[in-house]
Amino acid sequence: MKLDELRKELDEIDWQLLKLFHKRLDIAKKIGLVKKEKRLKVVNKNREMLVINSRQEKGVQMGIDKTFITNIWKLLMTESKKNQRGIIK
Repeated sequence: MKLDELRKELDEIDWQLLKLFHKRLDIAKKIGLVKKEKRLKVVNKNREMLVINSRQEKGVQMGIDKTFITNIWKLLMTESKKNQRGIIK
């Protein structure tokens, strides 16, 4: 494969990731609405640990660095919580 072809493939994956990030954040906002309705707190440390641990386990099985996985999911959850805090005031 040529470099340009590989870069084009990476670009396509990046667009797919952006679409998935958008979808994930949209669902997190919907969760925020449910939390507001049920008068729940934005932060659920137990859920966060379950999510991170399960993603680490699957990612490591796939050969992805555990720290990388942790960093990505912490960023995702931070953004989700930020959006939910905008809903739950």
